[in-house]
Amino acid sequence: MRDTISQAERIAAETNERLKSLVEVVADYYWELDEDSNVSWVSPNFTTLLVEMDIDFMGVPIANVVADLEVNSAVSGGWDKVLGLIEAQKAYNDIRVFIQYEGMDRVDWSCSSAPIYNDAGKYKGMRGAAIDISQRMADERTLHMQSVVLQGMEDGVVIMGTDGQIIDVNPAYCKIFGLSADKLLGMKEVDLAQTVGFQEEDLRAIVKDLKEDGHWRREMSITVDDGGTKYIYGLGFQLNPLDESDNTRVNILRDITERKQAEQNLQQSEQRFRDVVSASSDLIWETDPDDQLTYISDWLEDATGLSRQSLIGHTIESFLGEQRAVIGGRELAAIIESRKPFRNHLTSTTYANGKTIHRSASGAPYYDAQGNYAGYRGLSRDITEQVTAEEHLRQAHRMEAIGQLTGGVAHDFNNILMSMQLNLELLEPLVPADGEGPEFVKILNRGIGRAADLTSRLLAFSRQQVLQPTLTNVNSQINEVLTILKRTISEEITIETNFTDEVAEAVLDPGQLENAIMNLALNAQYAMPDGGHMIVSTQNVHLSVDDIHNHPHVAVGDYLVVAVTDNGVGMSPEVAAQAFEPFFTTKEVGHGSGLGLSMVHGFVEQSRGYTHIDSVEGQGTTVKMFFPRNC
Repeated sequence: MRDTISQAERIAAETNERLKSLVEVVADYYWELDEDSNVSWVSPNFTTLLVEMDIDFMGVPIANVVADLEVNSAVSGGWDKVLGLIEAQKAYNDIRVFIQYEGMDRVDWSCSSAPIYNDAGKYKGMRGAAIDISQRMADERTLHMQSVVLQGMEDGVVIMGTDGQIIDVNPAYCKIFGLSADKLLGMKEVDLAQTVGFQEEDLRAIVKDLKEDGHWRREMSITVDDGGTKYIYGLGFQLNPLDESDNTRVNILRDITERKQAEQNLQQSEQRFRDVVSASSDLIWETDPDDQLTYISDWLEDATGLSRQSLIGHTIESFLGEQRAVIGGRELAAIIESRKPFRNHLTSTTYANGKTIHRSASGAPYYDAQGNYAGYRGLSRDITEQVTAEEHLRQAHRMEAIGQLTGGVAHDFNNILMSMQLNLELLEPLVPADGEGPEFVKILNRGIGRAADLTSRLLAFSRQQVLQPTLTNVNSQINEVLTILKRTISEEITIETNFTDEVAEAVLDPGQLENAIMNLALNAQYAMPDGGHMIVSTQNVHLSVDDIHNHPHVAVGDYLVVAVTDNGVGMSPEVAAQAFEPFFTTKEVGHGSGLGLSMVHGFVEQSRGYTHIDSVEGQGTTVKMFFPRNC
């Protein structure tokens, strides 16, 4: 019996020794756990791996070892399953896990394990193995990736055998031609070309390129079943160019129909944009990152006479008019420098040709795909007419307010004059005739007369004087006034008439018309101190809605225009804007009351017409009076 036991022990020892030697030489990993799931033994290569990872393992719970792996390693979710089965003391087989520790190659394992029991059947721990399947998994991943890439490619791929037959295609290739893989496989290349409608010139070019260069690259078109056109970009090459006997080729095709359609749509969109920009009265502009102008619409050249090419490539300051009179330009340049969007920024620019343009500008910065500042895009709207209309409206309201004030003052002043006149009339009989009293009475009467004339002028401006309108032949009335004027106006001033050949009649107060002509003539004389030329003209005109949009109190209809023109010193825009206001004058003290033009303005407005001044400094002035015609 003892010999039998000794022999069994010897055989067991030899077996353990063989197993130990085998474990030490194989590349796989073996391990054992005790009944508390602590690591009790690992094979030498497992020891080397864990030491290299600087992980404590002997006597450490397996869960802690796995946790240490997770700290600096990418691990698979299979480890949770392994730990769960170990905790449940259950066997498992071929659970796939991996470790990709920092700075080390990925290791894939197929894990298997089984519980250990003693002779009494009590659980003593787990014994398991981790078979290294890294190379196999890498090969599988590569094959899978290639398959996924090929099957998932948006480009169509076809492999042509040496005999010109299709031996493989991917789904994208089938989709391009609307044919199934079953129908395509085994089909000859020449039959495919006829089936899908390749153009002959494309086929000849492909054959030529293959023969000369061994590869081809070309954009082609085919005719589809519904009669439309499909555009394809393709390239092809020999799969094994070093083997002359292997004519296997790969063709890669991309359906670019949508891109071509997008290009056509883009071209149409760009053309529409150009058409809209050309037709628009808005100035559209664009700058680069250095704030240099890269685009300006044609409107600039038409509106200002500035050449577009003279500004392209120059900074935004050039467009704003650094050397010109600009209002709001510096503020706009500062906004652009801050890279902020802006809306309705008002600028006013006077160009070299003397033209002033008011603009409302809006713009915003734009950025490239990487988020880098690329410049500004914006538009500038010409609001000159709007600004002018608003200014005229403000002037009208201002004149209305001044007129109401002036009228009230004139009425009160007139009442005072009447009281003074009445008392003077009562006092006059009581003044001794042999003294200086009668002379003082005359002086007082003359002063009251001048004051009454001043009151009349104020009432004329405020449109509160009593008019006696009648149908008047204006040409004849003007001729009567000019007869007097030619005797009083300086001999160095020539007076010319330019009357309409049509009937020049209007309903107005002829006496007030004479006063108006006299006032305008005297103003013209003052504007020509060294002599000059004066023209008094009449003209019949029809005013439309567009003509009177700056004069809301004026009605659409037919008007007779009476104009007095001189070639004198002219007026600045600021002076012309105030010319009709009472007591405003550019004459020296004692040479005018400043009521002449205000009286003219009030008389015309009270006659349901309006006045207009055209004046250029150094060239002269034209004052026009518009009277409604009796038509």
